[in-house]
This record gives sequence, structure tokens and C-alpha cells, in this order.
Amino acid sequence: MARESKKKALPKPSEVPPVPGAEDWREMYPQHLTFDTGECKEVADWESKQFWYQNSLHCPRVLRPLDGVLAGADYFWLGASASRVIVFPESMGIPGRLLNGYLYFTSVTVTDPKVIEERTKHFIERWTYFIDNWEELVKNWQKNVRKTIKELEQIHFSDLPEIEDKSRIINLNANTGYDVLSANHNLWRLADRAWAHHYELYHIPYGQYLELSEFGKKHGFGELCKDIVKGLKPLVLEPEERLKDLARLAVKLGIQDVFKNCQGGEVFTELGKDEKGKEWIKKFNEFKYPYFLAPESQSLYVDEKSWIDDPVTLFYNIRNFIEKLEKDESIDRDVAGLIRERDELTEKCRKMIKTDEDKKEFDKLLGETRRVGSYSEDHNFFIEFWTHVLVRKKAIELGEWLVRYGVLDEPDDIWFFKKHELDEVVFDVCEAWGQGIAMKSFLWKKKVAKRKGMWERLCEYTPPSLLGVFPDEEFTDPSIVMLWGITKERLEEWEKTTEEDVDILTGVAASSGVTEGPAVVIPRFSESYKVKNGDILVTSTTAPAWGPVLARSKAMVLDSGGNMCHAAIVAREEGVTAVTGTRFATQRIKTGDTIRVDGNKGVVTILKRAED
Repeated sequence: MARESKKKALPKPSEVPPVPGAEDWREMYPQHLTFDTGECKEVADWESKQFWYQNSLHCPRVLRPLDGVLAGADYFWLGASASRVIVFPESMGIPGRLLNGYLYFTSVTVTDPKVIEERTKHFIERWTYFIDNWEELVKNWQKNVRKTIKELEQIHFSDLPEIEDKSRIINLNANTGYDVLSANHNLWRLADRAWAHHYELYHIPYGQYLELSEFGKKHGFGELCKDIVKGLKPLVLEPEERLKDLARLAVKLGIQDVFKNCQGGEVFTELGKDEKGKEWIKKFNEFKYPYFLAPESQSLYVDEKSWIDDPVTLFYNIRNFIEKLEKDESIDRDVAGLIRERDELTEKCRKMIKTDEDKKEFDKLLGETRRVGSYSEDHNFFIEFWTHVLVRKKAIELGEWLVRYGVLDEPDDIWFFKKHELDEVVFDVCEAWGQGIAMKSFLWKKKVAKRKGMWERLCEYTPPSLLGVFPDEEFTDPSIVMLWGITKERLEEWEKTTEEDVDILTGVAASSGVTEGPAVVIPRFSESYKVKNGDILVTSTTAPAWGPVLARSKAMVLDSGGNMCHAAIVAREEGVTAVTGTRFATQRIKTGDTIRVDGNKGVVTILKRAED
């Protein structure tokens, strides 16, 4: 799928040197996930001829070893679903590789006409079934995911007793060591099952939107397609709505000053002093699970924090809604206005279509896209919000168990083991307990210390965003085009541009409008409190947890993402101008710069530097 570009040469994976102090970085990750060193010539040759894009949308930071459970496994489930289950005719998936701890991906394209013809037969039959049975499939999908969630909730790492209870004999129930080993196996088995769930229906909204967009381009309204599918009311915005409910309740109870005068856990302490505060806490506890499990980013790291882990930011968002209510400002999303605007644009698009036959096709395609559209975000609620957060929570519980038995110094050290290594670690503890012998704690701690040191060196490193060679043909996988916003046209722009400082950035026109204002550059959600009402949010990537931040922003600019990434969808639902996929926004724009965001054309202009 690639050619040697005459316009701009990209580094090949094999040409990128290791980071000083982290030369052994490969030993932290599964071998299948790292670029080949040349030992397997066939694989190394294939990798060197591909176009590779650093996945800053989901993994802007260097991975720890255990991140492979989420970030590393993602590409397998994504590709297998697309190529072997749905059977996209021209796409075989999106392989991922690590280089100096950063994750890259490429696309595998089918070019043989006979193979494409055969795959198309399967694809049409299966895609038709998805559309015709959509509501029933979603219902069953949610039922299956909830079953997985329940199993995750039941995982427990028991302390190893000095003497087992006699019931072990009566019930022929092995021993506690077996229970712990089984809990460890079940945790990672269910993590895999969660990924399988994630991609069972995932491709449908992206594929539908891509088809609608291609239809729109043929009839001259391709850029409007993103605006005629908004007004979805996605489930993933429900956590933000619960924050608004809590803000309204605080005002109703007359306890809003607590949120202005206290921070983080202090809020609960102060509210617990009287009955009105206790009433508010009761409602908070009703909402927190699962709504406030929202992870701080859409990135695939096992150590991501949730809203409930960061009460400072959580209560700041509630306080912001309270302040708006006190000013008699509405905190409701203007869904009716979005739908009205959507319907007006839909009619405009229909008028641009010449024939009745094409209008009929448009109506059918648009109807199907709207039917499935909300799932592009709703699956986030069940998987990223809920299931993945439980995986992280249980991993920490296992880390705490290992600390109790002297294997680790602190629970977070568990992130520096690969998944399969935890079988060895847990077995070492259980065997030592069962036989009354010493375990190899020193070896495990030595491994963690070495990897921590390498990880810290890698965190200081800035990876190249592109590797390999630019492709000749267009990308055929809907996720690459819609989620990441990577198209042949975009790559042609990238061939001609550099990462040097300029005052104009181009990206994906993700949410319509033209807005000017002060930029606030935020590297992570924990710093999102710095964004005030009327600021323009500039960041690498966002997630559902950022909803309240987006609601108080005039506009948003992202390094990564396409028309169907989370940030783009939520920006349209919030009525906020947005440009995604700029690649360099967080490098070129500084907090305090005055910028213009053109969500109609996908252009960001730095009007005035902060130091000026």
C-alpha cells in the first residue's frame, strides 16, 4: 500500500535509534507488538514499506508494560472484527506496533479484484443484517456486556490464610491459592472479552457515516454530512447531565457556597455536617456508579483515573454549573436547536440532489446513519467508562495484594509487568505460601525498578508522528478515515508540511462555526480546571470525561482525530466549534495566544501571541 515519496522522506522504523537509558525498552512489551529488529526479514521488510501513524488519539503517552492489555490488544480485536467477521471487502485491519514505547498503526489493504469480489458478497449480506436487526442487536449487546461487568465486579483477591477453613475439605474446594490464581486469570480473560464486545457493533456507525459522506461528496455537500447527523442524544453525555442535576440540587438546597469555599474531599466533609448536605451526598452516591466512572481520557492506559478518583476536577465542574445557574444562565444543551439546524441543513442537501432516485437513496442512507449513529458514543459508556475502569480497579486490587505479600513496594508497580508475567508473580506468591518457603521478591522488584527507569527516559522522548512511506492509494478502513481523520488528501498535505512554527494549522472540520478567543493548552484532564468559560480548549485528545470542559469552551482544537472521534461528536452535540487532527496544535499554540478556529474549513489561525 505504499510508495517512496519524492516530496518528503519519512524515517523507517529501523532507522529510529533507541532512547539513551532505555536501550532495552523492547523487553517491556510483548514481542508481537514491537517493530521487528531484522531477525524476521519478511516481517521487517513489510513494516519498512508501510505508512505508520503515531496513535496520539488514544495513546499520546508512552505505554507501560501492562498497558498492552488495553492498548496492545486493541488492534487485534479491531482488525479481526473488520476483516474476519464483518468482512470489509478492501480492508484487512489496522496492525499496531511499538517504537520506543509509543504506539503506531498502519492499514492492510486488499487489492486483488477476485478477493474483493468474494469478500463483497459476504460483506453485503452481513451489513444488511446489521442494519435490518440493529435495535435487537444493540439490546442483546448491552445484555452481554452487563454480564461481563457483573463477572468483573465479582473478582476478588483473597488473603492467603495460615490454615484453610475446614469447609475446603467438606466442599472439595481446592485452596485459597487456587482462588487467587483463578481471579488473576479471569481478570485478563474478561479484559479480552470486553475488547471483543467493543468491536462487535463498533464498525457500523463509522461505515454508515463514511458511506453518507462519500454520497455527499458526489453531490456537493460532503462537508455538511457531519451536521446532518447531530442531535443524537448519546448515552455517553449522561454523566454530564448528572453533574448538572447535582448542581441544580445544590442551588435548590441552598448549599452552593460549599462548592465555592471547599475543594476535593473537603466538600464531602463540609456537606456531611447537616441534613441538606447529607441529602445531596445521597443523590451523589446514587449517580456515581456507573456515571462517574468516566476515565480522564480516551487513551488506552491501565492507570487512567476516573472522575471519582479526582474529586477536585469533579467538583470544579459542578461549581461551574452552579455559577451559571446563579447568573440565570441555562445549563441545558439546546437539543431542539441542534435538531432544527440539522433539519434545515438536511433540506438544503436534498435540494442539491438532482434526481428523485438519488434523493430516495439519500433519505434511506441518512435514516440508517441516524439510527446507528449514537452507538459510536454509546459503546464508550459501556466499555471505556464502565468495563475498562473495572479492569483498572481490579488490577490495582491485585497490586495491593502483591504489596501485602512483599512482592511490590506500591500497588502502581503492577503496571510494570506484562500480563503473562503476572501468572508467574502470583504463582510465586501462592507456591511460597503453600510450601512455607521464601519467594523471589528481589527479582520482581529489580525488574520493576529497571523498567521504571526506562519508562521515565521514554517519557522525556518526543516520537516522530509518521514513519515508513506515504501510501499511493486511499485508505479503505472506515475507522482510519472517520475516527482518525486520515485520508489521501490529508497525507498529501502532510507531505508538504513540517513541524516548524507557523501561525496557520490545518485539520479536520469537525464541528461548524468560526470562533476567536484565548487558547488554553491542557495536556491532561487533571488540569482541565484551568479552562474558564469562553476559553478555547487546545489538547491532544479528549474523552467523555471532558464533556463539562467542552461545555464551557468557546471552541476546541485537537492534535488528533477525525469527524467521528469522540471530541468531534460531542462538540457537535454541545454546539461548540471544533477542528481536530491538526497534529501540532499543542506544540505550536501556547496558553494565552489569541486564535481563530474555523470549524467550517478545518483551519486554526494564531492571531496574536501571548508574549506580544
